[in-house]
This record gives sequence, structure tokens and C-alpha cells, in this order.
Amino acid sequence: MFENLTNFSKLLRGAGQMMPRIQKMKEKLGKEEVAATSTTGQVTVCMSGAGSVMRIDIAPALVEGDGRSAIEAQILEAVNDAIKQAKSLHLKAVREVVDELGIPGIDRMLEQLAE
Repeated sequence: MFENLTNFSKLLRGAGQMMPRIQKMKEKLGKEEVAATSTTGQVTVCMSGAGSVMRIDIAPALVEGDGRSAIEAQILEAVNDAIKQAKSLHLKAVREVVDELGIPGIDRMLEQLAE
């Protein structure tokens, strides 16, 4: 029982110290960029580490003729891959901050957030 109180006290102390670091981490992630390209290489989506889509590049050959459904499918694929990469980047940054706290079970919690 007292072990849980000690861990909780440690968590509260660490939380106050983490807020400025979390803000700094968010700013850093906002400046980082990930890019994902569809399997055909014709669509690329670039996102910030914070999860905002920055740009979508579409190969000129895709827009010739009746290529709308192909464009839509490839954009969806590339966007989803970019989101996955951004989440991974975010999780890595969060893990760096919370690892120093030494809170039991935090790894399991972070893994669940990543799913």
C-alpha cells in the first residue's frame, strides 16, 4: 500500500517538472517532418511530427485521364502511413520525457497509446 503512495508522490513531483518539457517537446515535434509515399511512388504526403498534413505531392501522370479513384486511393494510403510515422515520432519523444520518472508500468501505458 505504501509503495503505491510513494509512486503516486513521485508522479506528482515529476508532473510539475514535466509540463515545461512537454511544451518544448510539442514545439520540437511541430518543426519535425515525416514523409510517406504510396507503394507506386506517385503520391507523397508530408506531415509535421505534431500530426498536421503539410503538403501532398501527386505525380503529374496520375491526373491525366480518368485517374481520380487512383489518386484518392493513393492519397489515403500515403496519409495513413504519414500519420503512423508521426505517432511513432511522438511516442518516442514522450518516452524520452517519462523514462526519467521511473514509474512502474509506464511502458505498458505508452504501448497502449501507440495502438
